[in-house]
Amino acid sequence: MGETVTLKETARRIRNLAKTYGTGAVFDPVAKTFAEGAVRRIVRGIGPDGTPHPLRSPLTASISGGPKPGRDTGKMQKGIHGIAQGDGKSVRIIWGSPEPYALTYDQGATITPIPPRRMLAVPMTPEAKRFKSPWDYARAHQVKLHCFPFGRRERPRSLVEFTLRGVIPVYALLTKAVIPKRPFLAPDQKDIGSFWRYVKGLTRETLEGKRGG
Repeated sequence: MGETVTLKETARRIRNLAKTYGTGAVFDPVAKTFAEGAVRRIVRGIGPDGTPHPLRSPLTASISGGPKPGRDTGKMQKGIHGIAQGDGKSVRIIWGSPEPYALTYDQGATITPIPPRRMLAVPMTPEAKRFKSPWDYARAHQVKLHCFPFGRRERPRSLVEFTLRGVIPVYALLTKAVIPKRPFLAPDQKDIGSFWRYVKGLTRETLEGKRGG
C-alpha cells in the first residue's frame, strides 16, 4: 500500500525540491497531472476524498441538461490547465480554470440580491436561461411578465407569461440561492501519488548525474 501524504507535507517537500532544481519548469508535468485530476473529479462528480458531489435541484436539472452539474457547456473543464513557477528558493504549482464561476463551483456560495433589488430571478425554462434578466427576456419576446401569486397579499414566487397555451412560469423569485460545495481543485491521493513517482524519478536522475560527473 502506498504512502499517504498530506497536502501540507507535500507543499513542504516541494519547497525543499525547489532549492535543488532552481526552476519551476521541471514541475510542469506535475501541474498538468493536478489539472487533469481536477477535470477527472468534475466528470466523475466526486471530491478529492471520494465524496459524491451534490446533484442539482429538480428545477435546475430541468433547464440545464440533467441532475449532474458541470456538464452544461464544458467550458470550465476545457479551461483547466496547470503551470509551475520557481525562482530557485521556492516553487509554485498552479492549476485551475479561468472561468469566473469555477471557484464558486469548488467552494460553494450563497447568492443574495444586490439592493435595491429584493429578489433573485432564477430561469425556469431553457429559453429564459439565454437572457441576463427578466427585462431582457421581456424586451426580446415583446411580452409582459406578471408576478404570481396574483395580488399583493402574498409574496410573489415567480414571474409568469400569459400565452395561448395558458400561464407559463418563466422565472422563480427567491430571496437567496445556495450553491453547494462541489470540491474538485484540491489534489487527491492519486494525484499526489503521481507527483511522488515523478519526484523519485527526478531524484534518481540527479543522483546518477552526480555520480557520472
